[in-house]
Amino acid sequence: MNTTAPAEAASPANPESRRNLHLLIAAQALGAASAPIIISLGGIVGQQLASDPKLATLPVSIFNLGVALSTLPAAWLMKRLGRRPAYVMGALMGLLSGLLAAWGIWRGDFVMFCTGTAVAGFYGACVQSYRFAATDGVAPALRGKAISRIMLGGLAAAVIGPQVVIWTRDAWPGAPFAGSFIGQAGLALLALPLLLLLRAPAPSAQDVAGTARPLAEIARTPRFVVAVTAGVVSYGLMSFIMTATPIAMVGCGHTVGEAALGI
Repeated sequence: MNTTAPAEAASPANPESRRNLHLLIAAQALGAASAPIIISLGGIVGQQLASDPKLATLPVSIFNLGVALSTLPAAWLMKRLGRRPAYVMGALMGLLSGLLAAWGIWRGDFVMFCTGTAVAGFYGACVQSYRFAATDGVAPALRGKAISRIMLGGLAAAVIGPQVVIWTRDAWPGAPFAGSFIGQAGLALLALPLLLLLRAPAPSAQDVAGTARPLAEIARTPRFVVAVTAGVVSYGLMSFIMTATPIAMVGCGHTVGEAALGI
């Protein structure tokens, strides 16, 4: 009698899955740190660069929109090319976004700065899917634990992002906060070798050529409606508070570093 499958299912994870999990935790800590940097500084920099104060928080809004609009294209790339190439492409976009944002600050170009935060949205969409990549090769009963471990990387990112802001905001003389976005690009650069070391399975021909349920059919299911409604409301409220908070804190006399820690 063949007992290979039950033995494999009973194990915590095979060595390759454990290795991928550790790489993804580190990549999550580095990649998810981009969001606190953009959210804590986007409105403050926007206030300095925008011709109309009403546009101050537009860079943060564009970042959030970029994440939302990039989710399906990122998933399509993962299906066609595999997770590793898509994630590497995402990190490269994260690197580019930080450089564009820093260049926009240095030039005093609001549009260029917004372009940088928009490009960061694709990286953010890829980072959001790391938790699902962690379940590849893991027994179904242990997938929840694998996802929760990836989320620990997000807790580390909540510390790393503000520290980058605090220690690099004046690193570029004559261009306040440009150094922080160079730091954001640096985090994406550090994530690249981790993602290149991933051994995610390549997509099969059946996965690439196969058909899935139409999105319209999925959108009609009650679970989908509940999940989307909960996500839109909760994420919308969070973004509403976090986008305005840094500007309000600095306006009340707090330092930018304190505003970043507050976020």
